[in-house]
Amino acid sequence: MPIDKGRLTKKPVELEFEWEGERCRIVYNRRAITYNSMQDAASFSRAASEGTDLERGLSNVGFTIRQLKQFLLEWDLTENGKPVKITEQEMGGFDPDFLVTMLNAILEDVRPPNSDGPVNSDGSTSQAKESEEN
Repeated sequence: MPIDKGRLTKKPVELEFEWEGERCRIVYNRRAITYNSMQDAASFSRAASEGTDLERGLSNVGFTIRQLKQFLLEWDLTENGKPVKITEQEMGGFDPDFLVTMLNAILEDVRPPNSDGPVNSDGSTSQAKESEEN
């Protein structure tokens, strides 16, 4: 029986990370981290070495926001008790260190099993777990 492409493109994984003493919960699409997204990151890294410090900083934050928008399925961020939508505009108003911490948590979670650190049976490397939706 053939494999449906949808099974190759979506795998929700729940992950928690810490930000300034608070636990943040996100669900990201493990299968959105692909060869193409890694190629984009490599191309960005090469291009990011040009320009002024401010230009490089803005470019880095912009790239981080685009990557998070591509990977994130949900998060537990609220404003006045209402969920905050996952948009580039919303993320553009967040502390860049928070965004980098979130992206790093995702990238740490998808490290290959032969990397340093604990590895779960599904190949993830942190307290992440597959979402019940999968």
